[in-house]
Amino acid sequence: MGDVIDSDRFRGKAAASRGTGGNGGGIVDDILKRLSAVESSVADIRAHVSGIAAILPHLATKADVSVLRADIGSGETSIIKWTIGTMIACAALAFAIAKFVS
Repeated sequence: MGDVIDSDRFRGKAAASRGTGGNGGGIVDDILKRLSAVESSVADIRAHVSGIAAILPHLATKADVSVLRADIGSGETSIIKWTIGTMIACAALAFAIAKFVS
């Protein structure tokens, strides 16, 4: 079996042993450390996702925004009409006062 493994291919890495344990304990410890880091990251991600899921029902949809735009458009039209009507009434009042004063 030693003839099958090309030692030049694995240069710089720990050589694979034919024994039952070899250097496997260090690799397993490294994998366990990495796995615990991944599990803690998953817990953080789960907390973030649950926060987003709690906020999501309160966000506006496209239909809500289009209804709001229509309401704002009709409100602008109403404000413009009232402003023009008020200016005409003020001008008429000013001319009436000027007629009575002079």
